[in-house]
Amino acid sequence: MFTSITPQKAQHDSGYIVQSGGRYSLQYLDGDLVGEIKVDRAAVTGLFPDSMVLRRANGPAAKPTAEEKELIMNRIKSALDYWGMKYHVYEGKP
Repeated sequence: MFTSITPQKAQHDSGYIVQSGGRYSLQYLDGDLVGEIKVDRAAVTGLFPDSMVLRRANGPAAKPTAEEKELIMNRIKSALDYWGMKYHVYEGKP
């Protein structure tokens, strides 16, 4: 279950947050983990999972493992569903 913190920021009951990172990205926040993916906002929001990078405690950017990427993408899609946003997942990078 999500709660809106602002119109572009939602927090799940388990603690993680999904928020807009601007016109071209979405951010995933979970404790000291920050994930970001590229998006293309049009009539349908385009998600580009292969663009995902993670940072832990302000460390260097790193590619997620397959398991991390799947978990984070599922959580981002859940937040978009909560917001009632249509989306499409694209292969590759924008």
